[in-house]
Amino acid sequence: MDIDRKQAILKEIYRIHEDAISDLDLACKIKCAECCTRNVTMTTLEGVVIDQSLTNDTRDDFYRDLSIKADSKRFQPTITVNGMADLCAKGETLPEEHLDPDWGKCPLLKDNQCSIYESRPFECRSFVSTRNCVENGYADMSPLTININNLFRQYIEHIDADAASGNLTDILLHQQGRDNTSLISNKPISVLMIDPEFKDQLDPILKALNTIQV
Repeated sequence: MDIDRKQAILKEIYRIHEDAISDLDLACKIKCAECCTRNVTMTTLEGVVIDQSLTNDTRDDFYRDLSIKADSKRFQPTITVNGMADLCAKGETLPEEHLDPDWGKCPLLKDNQCSIYESRPFECRSFVSTRNCVENGYADMSPLTININNLFRQYIEHIDADAASGNLTDILLHQQGRDNTSLISNKPISVLMIDPEFKDQLDPILKALNTIQV
């Protein structure tokens, strides 16, 4: 699948997700960056979208600032969501992965606001809380919302199955030609991670995803 068609499908996936969570009463507001850490992961496709959103005037500064912060510790996944789905379907043990929000803020924040908000990856779009994280000390996401988000993660990886995933910093620097052994290969969907309890609520979303026309 060519990159332009991938991007068109991704745009539709984002739109469908926005519709799916539109009824949630969210506590997330502008300049609320409590969950914006350097541990965000994404696909190479989402990295292309971010790169193409940069202007000639901002691109050099963007990648220079990112490179300066690239030595900081960050979450680097060892398995993708579709890889996890495969292991779960086989009854195999998932690898242990550790991430710590204290490793620092997202390197793309400017004055506590996202500098690439319109082109932000799905992980940023999907982390939505119905409680104020600062006041309560934690985010509140229902099991249904978690199921919805996992479904979209699987589809985004699926359309970029011939590429890779990794930490936001690593993916973006990869766009600039930097070799990075931390990136992991994407997989197509073989099994969906849907809790049977939420099948009826997820069926309309599945139908919308399966009938995307671009």
